[in-house]
Amino acid sequence: MNEQNLTQPERRIRELLSVVLRHYTREELAAPTTPLHRKEDFLVYVLSGECTYDIDGKEVSLQKGGVIFLSKNSVYRRTSASEDFLTIFVYFHFERDEDEPAFYQRFPAVDALEGTFLKLYRKWSARGIAYQSECTGLLYQLYAQLVQSTVSGYLPQKRRQIFEELVHSIAENLSSTEVNVAALAAQAGMSEVHFRRCFRKLYNASPQEFIVARRITLAEELLLYGQESVGEIAELAGFADQGYFSRLFKQKTGYTPSEYRKLFQP
Repeated sequence: MNEQNLTQPERRIRELLSVVLRHYTREELAAPTTPLHRKEDFLVYVLSGECTYDIDGKEVSLQKGGVIFLSKNSVYRRTSASEDFLTIFVYFHFERDEDEPAFYQRFPAVDALEGTFLKLYRKWSARGIAYQSECTGLLYQLYAQLVQSTVSGYLPQKRRQIFEELVHSIAENLSSTEVNVAALAAQAGMSEVHFRRCFRKLYNASPQEFIVARRITLAEELLLYGQESVGEIAELAGFADQGYFSRLFKQKTGYTPSEYRKLFQP
């Protein structure tokens, strides 16, 4: 099974089958006695933890922010995982020749996609008017971003490492209003213009879009699993103004913070 580029050939989504949020334990991900065999195409996005896939004897590791695509008829094993391994699975069908061989592709750190995967999951779960069309549109958006990410490797390894460290710093300091584009560009030793250009190439989003997406994702997690008030959550997610936070949250998710908590809290 050879790793291939999703752009060869260009794909058309025939049908979106399901979008599933799944929490695994280490025991569940112990090596199965028989290989797993999928009869549909699927994407896996890692929300937390890590896992190793064994695909035709080759180990493929995924961590938080990582994505793997496995095509129809792929045979694999999930051989190991960390605690609290949480994923979003998207099952669908690409149009293809029936005799086309199975293949896979790994995307190890496409952090900017988290918000889109979560939105896709929410839309599918809510089953609102025209949800299938909306979800298919979001899946095409994800597909386009994944394809674009395969051509963003022009940066030298040292420079890529700097960006990876900056992204980690963003994740660790989301509540701080000091996390901004000017400060990040200074940390990278680059002009803001060049920093923005390189960042978009790597993460398919501007630095500001990336920061906002991560803050909204943090707010979603706090609304679902925390006990803080909406005002406290706004502050923890790095928003100085609660009114602005509520307006932006609704713009990004389709719900006010209170509505989101009421509808989706476990």
